[in-house]
Formats: sequence, C-alpha cells, structure tokens
Amino acid sequence: MAEGSYDRLGELTDLVKILRSGCPWDRAQTHRSLRPYLLEESYEVIDALDDLPRAEADHTDVAPAVTEPQSPRALPAHVPGRVGLAQGKPPDTELDAAVAHLAEELGDLLFQICFHSELAAEKGWFTIDEVAEGVTAKLTRRHPHVFGGPPAADAGEVAQMWEERKALENPTQTVLDSIPRALPALASAQKAYRRLVSRSIVGAVDVTTACLEAGRALDRLLPVTKRAMQQPVQGEAGQSSGPGAVADPSPELSGLGEPVEDVVSSDAWHLVGQLLNAIVVVAEHLGVDAELALRESVREMIAGVG
Repeated sequence: MAEGSYDRLGELTDLVKILRSGCPWDRAQTHRSLRPYLLEESYEVIDALDDLPRAEADHTDVAPAVTEPQSPRALPAHVPGRVGLAQGKPPDTELDAAVAHLAEELGDLLFQICFHSELAAEKGWFTIDEVAEGVTAKLTRRHPHVFGGPPAADAGEVAQMWEERKALENPTQTVLDSIPRALPALASAQKAYRRLVSRSIVGAVDVTTACLEAGRALDRLLPVTKRAMQQPVQGEAGQSSGPGAVADPSPELSGLGEPVEDVVSSDAWHLVGQLLNAIVVVAEHLGVDAELALRESVREMIAGVG
C-alpha cells in the first residue's frame, strides 16, 4: 500500500468521530436509521460501475500470476489514481469522468462502513481496525492457493474451495442460510440454484430442459394474458383504462382492498415465477448473471425512450 494510504483512511475515521460529536444529525444516527443510506450508496456504486464505458468494463487484462507464496503484507502497492480526485482535476475523457464518479461513490460507501464501525466502537462491540483485521484473516484462509497451500487449477476450482472452506467455518449453517434476504429476486434465485447444484442437493437441469420449461410456462401464461388484456381495469382516478391495461393484482400496490382476481388470476403469479426460475437456470448454464443482464436490458430500454 502506498505511503499515506493508512493516513487517508485514518483521516476518514477521525472525521466520523468529529461528526459524531459535532453534528446533531450525525450524532442522532443509529445502525437502523443508517440502513437506507447504506443501501442507497451500494446501489449508486452499482450505477457507477454500469456507467463505465463498455470498452473499459469489458477489458480482460489481469494481474500477472505470482508463483511464490504470498503474505497479506506483500500484496502489490497502490497505483496512483488517473484523475486527480482530491485535487479536483477536471476529467479529460469519458473514461476519466466515469472513473471519477466511481471513486466518489466508493468513497460514499466507505464512509457508511466507517460510520457503522464507529457506532459499534462506541458500544464496545468492535472497531474499524478489527473489521479490517477480520476480513484480511478470512480472505487469507480462503485463498490457501495464494498463501502457501496447494495451487488451484482455475477460477472454478477456487470457487469450489471457497465454498468448502466456508462450510467448514460455519458447520451449522445450511447451504442457503447465507443468501441475504434483501438480495434482488433474480440474483437470489440464481445463487440458490448454483449452491443447491454444487452440493448435489438438487440435480443440475440441462439447458435444453430449462428452455423447454420456459416455453411451457409461456404457453400456460398466454390464455391468462389474453383474458387480462380483454378486460378493462380501473385507472388511478377510478376511470376504466380500457382493454390492454393489466391491473396490478397486489392490494399493497393498487390501493384496493382485494386483489383483482377477475382480471389476473393467482395462477399467473405462480406461472410467472416458474418462467423466471427457468430463465435463471438458462442464464446459469450460459454463464450470464441474470440480475445484471436484466439491469442492462432495462437501461437500454430507458435510453431508447429518453
């Protein structure tokens, strides 16, 4: 790590302490009250990553392989940034602007991590140093092929070793317990399928079968969709929206007391779920992240009508 890097992080953690003592808003915050900000900053990092020019985002250069066993203190030094963020240097290119945006959003996320760590330290739970120490120890344990253990043949073997070591470290945890409850549905489905297959809890579905399942779900959805398209539904002001408008059957979203079951049957929910699950299996076989693929498709759709 470059000289001064620790000082910069130290300055940030000191700043959090100052804000906690000097700012009424920061002083009033709790772990619970900060949750929406942590989630928002995480999504803003994802947006910044999506904004990287595709040519750079798809760049395939990798760090050179290291044959000698390493220790955490022997990791490569930090490379100075290309856009002079702290000095406020204006970006020269589209890539510079995207990189500056990414660095800014990562900084906002890092602030949230430091903030939560400071709250924990005030309660005597742990400090930011213990957070860093813990993740360093975990990553070292789970990369034995880097730190003196037997080599790994490829990235697939590394992933398998990671899961095996994770299971040994958490023997009471089931294969699905560590999937975050707040994970988006497509990402959750793909992670669950991958883990169940990797542990041979369910058999792997071949891509042809998954495509056939998706087709069957679409076939079963067609008559439901036709019925919904043929019936008028109530608009926001209580006026009929006419044929072709599909009601939202969720009372929480529509504001109605009961689902509109005469427009979209409850079977549609199950069939759409089956269809999405089948698509997730197809995506897994193709090595495609279903969640990111859908995000990219939505971004293209928005750009096309913007």
